[in-house]
Amino acid sequence: MRRTVIGTLFGQPGFYVSQPGDDLDNPTKNLLLDSRFSSLEIAYSGLHPLTRSGPTNGAYWFNGTLSFPSLGYVPLAYVGFVDLGSDVVSYPPNVSDINGRFATDPRMIVRHNEIFVSYYIQGGQGAFNANFSYVIFRDPA
Repeated sequence: MRRTVIGTLFGQPGFYVSQPGDDLDNPTKNLLLDSRFSSLEIAYSGLHPLTRSGPTNGAYWFNGTLSFPSLGYVPLAYVGFVDLGSDVVSYPPNVSDINGRFATDPRMIVRHNEIFVSYYIQGGQGAFNANFSYVIFRDPA
């Protein structure tokens, strides 16, 4: 069952979230979030690389800063952690477990022209490459 899609759905790229127990592949209820409506107009979206440092005591830091043209205000943004070795994407609140690895201290700082993302991952094989996916919403007002 898919409840969250960042990508193409219903023939249109966007950001979609279904109600609990409702599958986006065949929704039977109104969506909780649907970017096809102007209230969730997407300003920017994509993937951005994370830089890995470490290990320190068997753990790695993954950090990345994405700069974008200022919208003149601090926008609403949504990010996910993308494990490139397994093509697994982890979204909040599931960032405590990144593909079987213990993740602590996830951070996201959004400014009017940038997003900073940081994850601390330990346990298992931590020496993998990662990106973060992002969707930055435009204020329609």
